[in-house]
Amino acid sequence: MAEKLFSFNTQPHVAKLGDSAELHFIPEVFGDQFLDGYKKIQDAREKISGQTDLTALSSEELRSLYAAMRTFLAGLMTPESAAKFLRFEVIKGGKTVADFRSRDEANAHAAGLAGARVEDKSMRLPDRVLTEYHVAFVPAGGAVTLDGQVGRAFVECGGVCEASPDVYGRNGQPPSWATLGCATYCLAISSDVANPPSPEVLITVNVSGRGY
Repeated sequence: MAEKLFSFNTQPHVAKLGDSAELHFIPEVFGDQFLDGYKKIQDAREKISGQTDLTALSSEELRSLYAAMRTFLAGLMTPESAAKFLRFEVIKGGKTVADFRSRDEANAHAAGLAGARVEDKSMRLPDRVLTEYHVAFVPAGGAVTLDGQVGRAFVECGGVCEASPDVYGRNGQPPSWATLGCATYCLAISSDVANPPSPEVLITVNVSGRGY
């Protein structure tokens, strides 16, 4: 009987934020964990009717989308990092009496305590969603390249290289190509749960200067 060994990560993934802070992400994320968090983002996006121009959104709509994204990321972190990244404290009499990962839970708890209030003590970070890509199809034995320098997506297969018609941006729009400045970035990669990629799939990320 043929056997194939599948390995699992056992050590947390570490995201370094500058010189002083770190966030630790759990070694492996299983389907239900990812889907539960991603559904919150989808629900938030449905409330804004798929609007992609953030300048057209109200402050409350932006807060809702922002909270959903942070909740999603916190769900992928170790408990210790999640507690720093997303933290709402219930304050009464100048003292913290409870803390929660959700503002709604904190508000509900504070409502039962006379004179209590909720303070957002979450880790402060610059939030930038620069771009989003969806690769709908990669041919067997082929490769898809998203080249930010030239602003195009290519597919290579059978010795032929041509523009890929299967790469989309946010909400099915044409892909956009953002210029990265000097900052810390988080790259999130997900795959189709119903049709997962082959174990042999390889993803590489390269960063280069702005010159050609």
